[in-house]
Amino acid sequence: MPRGGSPTRHALAVFTIAREQDRFDKWLQDLGQLSQISQDPLFRAVMDNPKLSVEEKLGLLPDKLSGLSPMAVNLLALLVARYRLRLIPDIYKEYRKLVNAHQGVTSAELVTAVPMEDTVKDAVTSGLEAITGGKVVVTTRVDPSLLGGLVAYIGDTLLDGSVRSKLKALRKSLVTSGR
Repeated sequence: MPRGGSPTRHALAVFTIAREQDRFDKWLQDLGQLSQISQDPLFRAVMDNPKLSVEEKLGLLPDKLSGLSPMAVNLLALLVARYRLRLIPDIYKEYRKLVNAHQGVTSAELVTAVPMEDTVKDAVTSGLEAITGGKVVVTTRVDPSLLGGLVAYIGDTLLDGSVRSKLKALRKSLVTSGR
């Protein structure tokens, strides 16, 4: 089975179509649905079965494909025919980045040692919007190894205010001053 393919190239093609049709949200919804169902082991087993044609594969799972636009089903058929079903989650992520950039939205990931309360998340989001000068869409993740504080990933920028990094800096300072 071929393993090539670029999620970025596919996402850019979808973005171009979405821009021409002014259907960014529908494609985002469709790719999100495809990304979710592509993780289902039964769905993957059917789609990866070389004994079935693409039409047979798509015909076996109409309930999974309901609500998808015909263009999204065509994209799925193309990826299934080329054994690139595994690319769908990455295509979705890349497409989301392209749409956010087009709409002037910055994505940020906040990592904390414990789950973040909504009020704190809103305050941090407001602060990040003030820093970036635009709208920021925030996702959160918990990493207990941080011990405390917050790490923010904004595009390619890292803002590290975690206790773990401060302890590392203190240790380095103590080691170098002790020489």
